[in-house]
Amino acid sequence: AYSGTATRPASASDTWTVNGRWEWGSGCRNATWISGGVILCDSDGAPILDKHQRPTEARAFFKPDEIEMHDDWHTSGLRGSGSNSYTAHNLEIPDYRVATVEALRASALADSPIYRFPRFGYLALPIGSIALGMAHDAIEEALGIAKSKTPTGSSRSLASRPAFHRDVALAESSLRAARSLFYKDIETAWDEAQKTAGSLETRRLLRTSTVHAVTTAIDIIDRMYTTVGGSSVYEESALQRHFRDVHVASQHMMVAEPVMELAGRVMSGIDDQAPGL
Repeated sequence: AYSGTATRPASASDTWTVNGRWEWGSGCRNATWISGGVILCDSDGAPILDKHQRPTEARAFFKPDEIEMHDDWHTSGLRGSGSNSYTAHNLEIPDYRVATVEALRASALADSPIYRFPRFGYLALPIGSIALGMAHDAIEEALGIAKSKTPTGSSRSLASRPAFHRDVALAESSLRAARSLFYKDIETAWDEAQKTAGSLETRRLLRTSTVHAVTTAIDIIDRMYTTVGGSSVYEESALQRHFRDVHVASQHMMVAEPVMELAGRVMSGIDDQAPGL
């Protein structure tokens, strides 16, 4: 997120002074380099406008010992990601450690497929794949528990109950459909990146199939958590971990509801640029 500023000091033309706080910094305590989105500002603190007359967006790069990391990732799920917040306080860095989007597009590597691939789609993909993996394991976990569990008040095992059969069959078919769409749109975007930058339609499909993968995973995990009953709530159960983790993952801005709102604006003809996709 572009939640910081990089200001050009009046006394220098080859450095930037960076200030800002960034959240959800997954893996920051294990990183050699850390990046934060910034808006470029002149010496008076006014945003420097790009060729479209919008504030210029850039990425600033820091070394871990140059910034303050906050021990604030105390969450219900995804605790192992270590997604702490970090802050830069009047940090002076050289020009080469601040890269604008336009500069990246003009670099010698810009024509490589990996850089033509839609950048926000690329950022969102890990969330979709992780969520689908959790959903797959939730189904496997429920099937394993059902074989040995006889619900209280019943004479039949959970695995012999029609309601459980329906739940797991629906979950598995939903998972296959979501996974197929997800990877098909990734393949389409990658094929397009061999020749040109991702089109608006490709970006829309990539982002919406990723959000769909996450929402489908939530539905599957919630259903498996519920259908197994009280066995899901214990610490040793993978189902309670998946339940907590997938709901935290779904709150990431890359797969949050505004993505679908933006996609709907494109479909409705209201937005023909949608840089956020």
